[in-house]
Amino acid sequence: MANLMITTACNFTCKYCFGRDMIGPDHKKQNMQWDDLISILNWIEAGKIPHLDIHLMGGEPTLHPQIGDIIGEVLARGKQLVIFSNAATPIDQSIYATSMEKGISWVVNANEPETYQGNQLETLNRNLSLLKHAAHLTINICGKETQYEYIFDLIEKNDLKRHIKIGVSLPTMDKNNVYVTFDNFKEVSQHVVELTCKAKELGISVEFECGVPYCLFSSEQKKHFIDVNISHCGSRLDITPWGNIINCLPLANFATVHYMQFANYKLARDWFRDATIPYRTIGVEDQCFGCANIENGNYGVCLANGMDKYNRLRLPEITKAV
Repeated sequence: MANLMITTACNFTCKYCFGRDMIGPDHKKQNMQWDDLISILNWIEAGKIPHLDIHLMGGEPTLHPQIGDIIGEVLARGKQLVIFSNAATPIDQSIYATSMEKGISWVVNANEPETYQGNQLETLNRNLSLLKHAAHLTINICGKETQYEYIFDLIEKNDLKRHIKIGVSLPTMDKNNVYVTFDNFKEVSQHVVELTCKAKELGISVEFECGVPYCLFSSEQKKHFIDVNISHCGSRLDITPWGNIINCLPLANFATVHYMQFANYKLARDWFRDATIPYRTIGVEDQCFGCANIENGNYGVCLANGMDKYNRLRLPEITKAV
């Protein structure tokens, strides 16, 4: 999958936002220009990666003034499209119709109800009632006090896809947001277990976002995750509105390279994988080194938790060879 960050504009100021190094009201709004979009899509296709999904992200992607045209262009290329949104802004009716007709998936980040302002919550419910099974929800756990019952209410009320993604709030590398630290994760781990069990009771499948530290759950807790999909980073890149590539938003300050430095998306993806392998091998804490979970690929801990502790390793050479 390839993540296109088509705008930095956002209508929310989430306290846990791990994109605040470049997204939101504190930053100048930047939209991906049409010519850049076409060039980047061509560049992605040149990598010849089969079945590569395109993800539209932000900020809030529906705030891009050409969102309808962008959706049409991606679909015209035969790509599976996923839109990551808070769904709390007015959306053109034609986009709903296209979503249903063309099988567009919406991943909607839903916050605690009291955090919405003005008519945002009403707009969210209206949009979800139209998207129905085309949408599933994500929730970010910021601490053991984070509410989650409202997620189930939204699913039932709006007949959404019975699937949720659970994320544990990730840090930026500068640690300028609210996030769950490595040390206090055990305090919220039972909260994650309870949310997972409640979802299963209601016939709702569960997936963990990347960065959920699977290794910090107890053996007893892990019994509840047998059929939970655990995501890992490293399989996708984010491309900013101005054409820079980042590994992901939490690692926005780790390495930033313009996409034209590479002949195609596949070469860029492989380069970022090689650049982060040493950190993945070492882990983010002292106890990570030699951990069996790392060897089994289940470490899960976001690299942004600990990369500030390391001296930066030399980045790999960039080759433009096809």
